[in-house]
Amino acid sequence: MFNVAVIYAPQKSELKELAEIIKDSFNSKNFKVISKSASKAGIPDIAVAEILILAANSSGSSPIHSDFSEILRALNGINLAGRLAGFCAVNTSDTLKAFKEVLNDSEAVIGPELLLSAKGEKERKAEIKSWVEELSGKYKEMTVKYGI
Repeated sequence: MFNVAVIYAPQKSELKELAEIIKDSFNSKNFKVISKSASKAGIPDIAVAEILILAANSSGSSPIHSDFSEILRALNGINLAGRLAGFCAVNTSDTLKAFKEVLNDSEAVIGPELLLSAKGEKERKAEIKSWVEELSGKYKEMTVKYGI
């Protein structure tokens, strides 16, 4: 079983609901998924995850919500070799670019991104499910390629 951490911000927003949809989209036979707000997540949550998913909206002039400040500080010096990182944002690609920059030196494999726009719930769920399947497939490829 593989561990997945879905870390999102802000806590009281549509991101919480999206994080739950992401969590529910993973096959529970193969993946154990935790979902936490960035303000409550920490290094132990990241350390156990083979797949790390960061989901956020921008906050004022910052492309990543301020609730992520401690997580971003921790990620700055962490080695995530052999792990897959996926990013999710709503309505702004700047958040996705900023997450990529943060993990640029972490040695994590950067997986597919998901940029959601204002769509109906049914369309969003289908889009998220497809993205999760793509992430899962990418991780399975990694396990074969790198013998993880």
